[in-house]
Amino acid sequence: MGMDATNHLSEAEKYWYWMASVQNTDGTWHTNYNVWKANEWIPFVEPEHDAIGLFLIGVYQHYSLLKSSDPLAAKTFLNNIWTQVVRAGDFIYNNIGTSGFGPADASIWEEQVEYNIFTQVTYSAGLNAGRLLAEEKGDNTRANNYFMGAQIIKDAILRSFLSSPRGLWNESNRYFNRAINTDGTVRTTVDASSDLIWVFGLLSPTDTRIRDHRIKVLSRLTHDGYGIARYENDEFYYSSPYSPGGQYEAGAAEPVWPQMAMYAAMVEHWRGDDTTALARLKWYVSRTARGYVTPGEAVDWTNGQPLISTAVEPVTGSWFQMAVLTYLNRFDPRLPDF
Repeated sequence: MGMDATNHLSEAEKYWYWMASVQNTDGTWHTNYNVWKANEWIPFVEPEHDAIGLFLIGVYQHYSLLKSSDPLAAKTFLNNIWTQVVRAGDFIYNNIGTSGFGPADASIWEEQVEYNIFTQVTYSAGLNAGRLLAEEKGDNTRANNYFMGAQIIKDAILRSFLSSPRGLWNESNRYFNRAINTDGTVRTTVDASSDLIWVFGLLSPTDTRIRDHRIKVLSRLTHDGYGIARYENDEFYYSSPYSPGGQYEAGAAEPVWPQMAMYAAMVEHWRGDDTTALARLKWYVSRTARGYVTPGEAVDWTNGQPLISTAVEPVTGSWFQMAVLTYLNRFDPRLPDF
């Protein structure tokens, strides 16, 4: 997505074709792949299904950008990758449960299997992207199914967590809960990855739920001026023995994740608060490594230094690119409303 946003379309297309080449026949992907042996997956925290929706979103964005400059090349790309688009879209659509959610997974933080809002947003936005691609292919049945599926999952996300079946909206405290556990209980953790709900346009930046959710996230998770931790009481990189840099690599709990700050910068721009959005982008630059090398997943807010064990992380750099181009009105990750 970052390469597409920065107009490196040929490089991005190689990536989308690689993704297609390692897709499982059921439409899913594994978390990791062996560098030395093609398609040999490495078990880690499975399943991690956010890749399915993100693939559909990215393919749609690439197709749209390519179509504006070379319609024939765009048609060739979509034809070549259509089988994988169908597998991904059908997997999400065919596995929507009675609760209205797509399948539970280990999601972005790779911790436990749950109905996490981050993955559910990628499912809904991904089906919306799949619907738009199906329309381009003239596959009206799939377009209608994907549109309906996207709406079902979106409605489940927006449903109250007190209702039956449970949704993810915490109307009592005006924010979106992190997840619903597979046993039906609620995880009310304030989690910044839930901000993806505005990044891909499931709700308007002016919606009161977005306004209040943003306030809740910033009030609970802000450190280091403009940095945002991933979720409440996050001990990874601090007291956790699993930190790749060793225990206490960070000087305190809740190290800040630049990726989360970039989500915030986007909605701040869309809400007309460019002063804060620009300050957040400048904060990112000030927290890069020497030579403006992209940081890793997190920054130690006690000293402003990027955690070296996770650098350099392409996704963190990519979200900075997309946030800057969003600020400049040269890119918009949001999909057409549905």
